[in-house]
Amino acid sequence: MRCANGYLMESLMRWADKRGQSLVIHGIEISPHLATLARTRLPGMAKRIHTGNAIDWCPPQRFDLVAGGTGE
Repeated sequence: MRCANGYLMESLMRWADKRGQSLVIHGIEISPHLATLARTRLPGMAKRIHTGNAIDWCPPQRFDLVAGGTGE
């Protein structure tokens, strides 16, 4: 998922926790500045916040589900 400053990742983790679900979320952000903000906001998830362009990014592993947003 696009992570921007980490708010959506944080919200999704909270939503899953309330429902008794366990998620391992990774985020990708094209802006190094926003990725740094997300890592600062979510230090426990910092290693799963990646900087890159989703078009040519080579992920560190296979994922079961990939979801994207429009950025709006």
